[in-house]
Amino acid sequence: MQMERSKYAPEFKSEAVKQVIDKGHAVVDVAKRLGIPEGVLYSWVYKFKSQTRRRQVTSRPCKSSWSNSSLNSGGPQRSVTS
Repeated sequence: MQMERSKYAPEFKSEAVKQVIDKGHAVVDVAKRLGIPEGVLYSWVYKFKSQTRRRQVTSRPCKSSWSNSSLNSGGPQRSVTS
């Protein structure tokens, strides 16, 4: 038996993430209130933070020899830390 995946409206996702990011509520509490799995909300928050960081990075002038377009092409972005 296969479980059906739930689809959520973008507005619903956005509001759920705002409750965590802007209002400082715990993911566990928000997920419980909204009746969604914690893991789903964690992934939405992660994606939101990743997109926000990526926008901040690409809005700054690029000092390396790589262009912003070459950094944004292709699959997932990974940062290298030392």
